[in-house]
This record gives sequence, structure tokens and C-alpha cells, in this order.
Amino acid sequence: MSLLKELDPRVRKAMEDDKKNYPTMVKYMIEDIQGAFLVSDIKVSTATNLLSYAETGGVVFNNPNSFLLKLYQIFDR
Repeated sequence: MSLLKELDPRVRKAMEDDKKNYPTMVKYMIEDIQGAFLVSDIKVSTATNLLSYAETGGVVFNNPNSFLLKLYQIFDR
């Protein structure tokens, strides 16, 4: 099962919007997410970019001080 389906729609939209400017980066991020079985399997670079997209997209985090908990939240876990 792909984690991509569980990604917050605001984050997914931000990725799609960035696809025109950074097609290779977004492609590798999508491949990384699709290849992950658990949220913790995602590369740190991908996770950092996802959290940046989430903050830009207006996601309000339940625990703003925890990198990993924020990542779990954008995957609705």
C-alpha cells in the first residue's frame, strides 16, 4: 500500500504546484513515498520537504516541536 494515498491533500497540492519548477525533485519524492511501508521509511530530505509544503499549505500541527509527529500527522497517522 502506498503512503502517497494517505498524504494530506494540501501537501499533495503543493507538491503538484512545485512540479513545474522542480520536476526531478518532486519525482524522487513521490518515488520515495511510494516505496515506503512506514512513515519512518521516508528519507529525511523528503520528510523535510513534505513538512515545508505542509507549513506552506496551512497545516496546523498538534505537536509543533516534534519532527516525527508532524510527519505522522501529514500522513493521517
